[in-house]
Amino acid sequence: MNRTARKNRLLISLIIAVVCALTLTACGGKTGSDPTAKPADPTADNTITNPTAAPTEAATEAATDAPTAAPTEVPPEATDAPTDVPPETPTEAATDTATEAPTDVPTEAPTEATAAAPTDAPTKAPTEAPTQAGNVYPIKEQTADNYTVSIIEFNVQTETDTTYPLEDRADVFRALMDELQPDVVGMQEVGPNWRELLDSTVFNDSYAGFGDARGDDGEANPIYYRVDKFEKLDGGTFWLSETPDEYGSKTEGANLPRICTWITLRDKSTGVEFTVLNTHLDHNGNNEAATGRQIRLQQMGYIIKAMQSMLDKPLFLTCDLNQRILNGKGNMYPIHKMIRGQQPYTDTDGTEYTVTLGDARLDAKETVPADRIACIVKYFDESSDAYDPANEPVDYVFYNPTYAEALTYNTLLYSQDDTMISDHLPLVTTFRIITSGNN
Repeated sequence: MNRTARKNRLLISLIIAVVCALTLTACGGKTGSDPTAKPADPTADNTITNPTAAPTEAATEAATDAPTAAPTEVPPEATDAPTDVPPETPTEAATDTATEAPTDVPTEAPTEATAAAPTDAPTKAPTEAPTQAGNVYPIKEQTADNYTVSIIEFNVQTETDTTYPLEDRADVFRALMDELQPDVVGMQEVGPNWRELLDSTVFNDSYAGFGDARGDDGEANPIYYRVDKFEKLDGGTFWLSETPDEYGSKTEGANLPRICTWITLRDKSTGVEFTVLNTHLDHNGNNEAATGRQIRLQQMGYIIKAMQSMLDKPLFLTCDLNQRILNGKGNMYPIHKMIRGQQPYTDTDGTEYTVTLGDARLDAKETVPADRIACIVKYFDESSDAYDPANEPVDYVFYNPTYAEALTYNTLLYSQDDTMISDHLPLVTTFRIITSGNN
């Protein structure tokens, strides 16, 4: 090869090298991915997490802005993870739970709720019961000198109402119990099918139900209580009539037989004892309003007479009185005067019996505002002519103020998937038991 040809090849090679160098410079001087570049967010997928669904497994540290629909107390040993969550990279799980948790479970765990639940309760709640120790709730440790008890009153509405299927209502009721985990629940309008669902669906193994039916229709006013926490010392059902031990007996002129179920419980760990009574007084029905009020006054008299042997310890009365406190002129009805000790009940033989009970709604340190005291669902329906959230309630939780202090009172507008449990609202209360060591 001559000198000219070699020079030409050298020049061509130089030109190629320069072009390649310029090309690499334009590409940033790298032929692979940038090691300093941030990888794509692995959680930024198209999965939609329901913001109202509460995780079954709690994180070890709760965030302050927790989802509003989370249960008030998360069981410390829950083992069932949500079935619709794909098993991806685990997040940090609670120490007593399964070691793997799905990544798309909300990382903000529920905070501890205040003693009284919000008036507008969450519309979603877990439907599966905790699985700790075989479907039971945890027990809060307490001492006798600082003892509180949570009590719910709830007219669950007859099972013949067809607005919502009874099984669906039971599922929503179970969700409410999973969230609140009360000590005692006193209910009205519980027919035989309702009772079966209370035992099979609503209440888990932490509870036992107690109370007889009023008559052949099978309707009862049962009391459910934490059998894992309390020992039943005594209890029974009596009829609101001159013959309280006679099955199916009723007050003269009443539409239906009416009963009162009562139970005395002792806390297994502290020895604290208390009595709960639960009743549902007669409605007006075929009677004139004045006659109906007189029948209810007589029925309450039977209960006050029975209470006389129970006033030596904390006592609570959960009830649907079918009677408001004030009449149209703003005066207190006699039945409430009798409950508050302002007038006695006079028996047919002339014997007078008195009690002085407090009203949890009026006395509690934390209670509902005056413009939201109604206990019937329709009064909260803004689209209805019946809208009147300040309408006086007919449901109550009374207590003996000598031995208990009302701490919280609330009503819950509770639903799930647009299904309501009842046409009434549950009354959710807590009390502090007064003992010789803390009064």
